[in-house]
Amino acid sequence: MKKESVKLGYLIAFRFKKRLKAKARVRFCQALYGYLDHSQYGRYRYQRAGLLKGVPYLSPIRGLLIVKSEHRERVLSFLKGKVELYVREIILKPEDLKMLAKSLVLDRKGLAQLNKELLK
Repeated sequence: MKKESVKLGYLIAFRFKKRLKAKARVRFCQALYGYLDHSQYGRYRYQRAGLLKGVPYLSPIRGLLIVKSEHRERVLSFLKGKVELYVREIILKPEDLKMLAKSLVLDRKGLAQLNKELLK
C-alpha cells in the first residue's frame, strides 16, 4: 500500500477589532495585500508590494486566507495584535496545491478570478 504525504495548510480567518477607524483599516489592507500607487496626477503607476507578495495564498472570501504551513508564522506574526483571529489546520487537496502555486504568478485581477473559482 502506497502512503501519500499529507500536505497541511492553515485556514486563517480575521476581522478588524471594533471601533477601528477607516484610515487604519485601509493602511492595514495595503500593508497585507499591497496596492496600486499613482503619482504625477495618474501619469505613473507603481505596484506597491504587501506582506503576501511572495506568499502563495487563497482568499475565497473577505477576511479569510488559506496558506501553506511553511508560511503560517510569517502571516500570523503580521496579523497578531491588529485583528481578531481564528486559525485552523487543514489538509490541502492536490487541486488546492495547484491553485496555491498558480497564485504566485497572477496579478490582482487574476487572483480575484482564481478566488471566484474556489466558490464554485
